[in-house]
Amino acid sequence: MPLIKIGIFPSGYRYDCERLSNGLNRMVAFHNFEEKLEGYAPHLTSLVSGLHYAARPQGFSLRDLVDVDVQDMERWRERILEAIDLKHVHDAKGNQVPLDEVNGANILGSIIEANSDSPNKGFYGSLHNWGHVMMARMHDPDGRFQENPGLMSDTSTSLRDPIFYRWHRFVDNIFQQYKSTLQPYTWEQVHLDHEPFSITVNSENTQTRHSPGAPKYSEIDYFLMTSFHRIGQISLAIHFSFIGFRNPECGVTQLESPSSNKNGEKKKLVNLPKSRKERK
Repeated sequence: MPLIKIGIFPSGYRYDCERLSNGLNRMVAFHNFEEKLEGYAPHLTSLVSGLHYAARPQGFSLRDLVDVDVQDMERWRERILEAIDLKHVHDAKGNQVPLDEVNGANILGSIIEANSDSPNKGFYGSLHNWGHVMMARMHDPDGRFQENPGLMSDTSTSLRDPIFYRWHRFVDNIFQQYKSTLQPYTWEQVHLDHEPFSITVNSENTQTRHSPGAPKYSEIDYFLMTSFHRIGQISLAIHFSFIGFRNPECGVTQLESPSSNKNGEKKKLVNLPKSRKERK
């Protein structure tokens, strides 16, 4: 299967699970460009500039920026959805580029992102990226007040804003509409009589079954890797403003996975079977 550049976002489904486990409803995907959005105050400071990320006031909606209007966003969405229904897009020269099963997801990802691989960025725009920028600049869309942008402007902080997950569910729904146009997988496409690949890890090199000179399954050993949790401390002094605390910290559970045992030797477990039938 090809690598999909942008599409189903696993963190969004994790976010839904967390909401359900805490007695909340599933999030509602963003869909209305004139919708009044919920407010959010991050109380975060940039490590690079030392400036605070701006809050989003309650009841604000997307506003026209200097470079992009809200109408542009709506127009790009309609063009993308029309391309999905027609099962092809048009490149910059007017040629039809099919959204087939092999390359369609990557083409659609390049268009929505949009990146340099987009076949026609001038026509399909950059829906995903400008959505982040618009949501980060609702409080000062034209820059007249010289306010800092919100969390959605930075890839390292955007996941802290609840609107991030609504926006990416909106993007996911576009991909779901594309997937609904494809034929179901056949048995031959999903069935394997053997392990799809094998891998050997040692201190010198790494070989896979499909690479030249790689060993057979019977020559490969599994090694047991022991994982455990430890509590780490993270300073909050540069991110939050606490009155009465000099250096506030919080405890974070971290996953540790040592590659060897106490004697510095790898733990050998079992040989990998040649096929699934040998496990029976």
